[in-house]
Amino acid sequence: KERWTLLCDNGASGYLWNASAQQYEAFFSEPWPSETIEQDLLLTMLQEELGVWARIMVREFTMVVLCPKWMYRFPPLVHWYAGRLHQKLGKYFQAWELKGQLCSQNSGLGNLIFSGKAGKGKAVEKWAKRLGVPTVSIACVGDRPEPGGNDEEFLSGNYGTAFTVGDTTQNPQPAPVLDAQ
Repeated sequence: KERWTLLCDNGASGYLWNASAQQYEAFFSEPWPSETIEQDLLLTMLQEELGVWARIMVREFTMVVLCPKWMYRFPPLVHWYAGRLHQKLGKYFQAWELKGQLCSQNSGLGNLIFSGKAGKGKAVEKWAKRLGVPTVSIACVGDRPEPGGNDEEFLSGNYGTAFTVGDTTQNPQPAPVLDAQ
């Protein structure tokens, strides 16, 4: 555990293991931008727009917009619909003048919404600074590097050395990690 760091909430918070306390402790967080829009108000607005076609969970630093439960029995449908949700969220943020203040990223299972000041890449920068090492010395591994994917920023090659264990892109970063097949 001493060697693990958890970058959570899509880069909105980070935790390091404290061996003496035997627990993870926060070393940074990027709070929800309440000065821009309260989570409860955004939740109401999204529920009005999406209705029964989305389930929305509110967390301390993020909101998670998921597909309806029944849809998860059909994984290709979930992947497709998560992409559609991402497009809708982008249009809503544009119309509501929230673009840049909030970020939406598609995980392939749903969408994560968080402060525009947060992100996995920014979390890696904060972690590298805390450790006193260059970001290039940090391995960044994810599965969604494509535009709008929840690893797009993280696996861009601008933050650490990037590897993908999932989708690939035409870009030199991230490098694919392939199995024996």
